[in-house]
Formats: sequence, structure tokens, C-alpha cells
Amino acid sequence: MKVDIRKVTLFIGITFSLTLLFHFIISFTINPNKFLGYAMVIPFLTVVIIQKIIYREKIIPTLGLSIGQFKWYIIAIIIPILLSFNINWTIEQFFKMLLIGFTVSTLSALLEEVTWRGFLWNELIPVSRLKAYIITALIWSTWHIPVAVLYKYSDDIFLNTIVYCGQLFLFSFVINWLREKSNSVIPASLFHGMLNVFYF
Repeated sequence: MKVDIRKVTLFIGITFSLTLLFHFIISFTINPNKFLGYAMVIPFLTVVIIQKIIYREKIIPTLGLSIGQFKWYIIAIIIPILLSFNINWTIEQFFKMLLIGFTVSTLSALLEEVTWRGFLWNELIPVSRLKAYIITALIWSTWHIPVAVLYKYSDDIFLNTIVYCGQLFLFSFVINWLREKSNSVIPASLFHGMLNVFYF
């Protein structure tokens, strides 16, 4: 099975174009940060455009949705907590973060992960496992640059953006690993969601 270069190129081109357009539009609002979460929908919207409108193929089989083994869910929860563990957390703070991580954060991350670790992963895996890891990490971390430059940092933007995207690049390998080992995007989404709450 060969990689459909045209499909991957279309995905990258449409996703990045729509993302830049989105950030341009929200820059005219009073509080652009309020709308940032909606950017997570853009890659999935691109998949719909490519699969349904351009290729006229099914979407669900490309998304990597399956239950997977329970142990990968536990690993996906534990790693972000250990990475950011703070002895000053109160029990109330910890359980509040845990609740947000399990619900809103993971559900929004799932919307992203069915694209990056579902659709894109399925398209790239025929190349080679290592290249799929690297290319996915590179595209995913680069996609976050507008967030870092426009909203996340006000001081040392260049350096902080490099550090931020570098972290995302490395975390992508963990997310891909969870997706591959569990054969599902759900543990990957759980890790992503918990990471957003506990680490970022």
C-alpha cells in the first residue's frame, strides 16, 4: 500500500490555510482567546472536505476509533500527572483538574486526534513507522505556531515558541506511541486532554 501524496498534501494545505484564515478572523474580535478552542475543529473539517467532497470516501474508517486495551487508558492518565505533579496541589484542585481532563479536555482533544492520529496516521503509516512518527510530530507541532505567537507568549516570543513547539514535537511521539500500541485514538486523546489540563 502506497501513501497518497496528493491526499496528504491537500490535508496539510487546506488545514493550514483554514487555520490561518481562522486566526485572522478572530483577531478582529474583542477577545480572540475566547475562540481559540474552535481551532481544534479545523483539521477534522479538512478531513470531511477531503474524504466526502474530494475523494468521496467514507470518513469513519479513517478515524482510528476503537476501544483498545484498558491498560493504555491508565498509562495515558498517569504520564501527564507525573510530568506535572505539584506537591502544593490541594485535593480539591487535583480532582477538579482530573474531572476537566476526563471530560471537556479529552472530548475536545478527541476531535483533534481522530484527525492527526486517526486520518493522518493511517495515511502515513505505509511509508514507515518512524517516518509516520516524525512527519505527524512535525506537522502537528507546526500547526500550533499561531497559538504560540499570537496568544500564548508576550515576551521572548521566538524562543518561547521554539520551546513550546519542541515540547509538542516530543509529546507527539508519546501520543503516536499510545495510538499505535492501543490501536485506538481514544487513549491518545485521553493523554492529550490530560496534558492540556495538567501540563500546559
